Amino acid sequence: MSDRESGSDASAPVDIGLGATAAAVLTDPADMAPVQADALAVLAANPVEIAIDELTIDLGRASIEANGSIEVTSPTEITGEAEISLKGLDALIRRANSDAELKQFAPVLIFLKGIGKKDGEAYTWSINYEGGKFSVNDTDMSEMAGMLK
Repeated sequence: MSDRESGSDASAPVDIGLGATAAAVLTDPADMAPVQADALAVLAANPVEIAIDELTIDLGRASIEANGSIEVTSPTEITGEAEISLKGLDALIRRANSDAELKQFAPVLIFLKGIGKKDGEAYTWSINYEGGKFSVNDTDMSEMAGMLK
């Protein structure tokens, strides 16, 4: 567990109603409702956070640096953010355009270049998902990503 947690004791046992009814839960779907309600209450009180503090990938001609996190407080309440920086995008596009096996990726790389922000030698993308809205560099991409409200 990281020091980024909210202070709840993740190692403490949590009763989500499985106790003596575990066998019934596994055999009778009608018994799932109270277990599901308990699990949702536990999730709301102890949100799940997945974070990457630092990720670096060296691709030779290009390099990627990224960080981000996702927090889940219920199946419908998810927030997340990430910062991605890519050096060598133009070299990747040239390579994709000159290699028959990689040519199918050229349009995706060109799209990424178009929505990226130029920052010195790198292109950067600030990605955010909150309240059902997905944005990249402050541009709402929800409809394009199929995340309609």
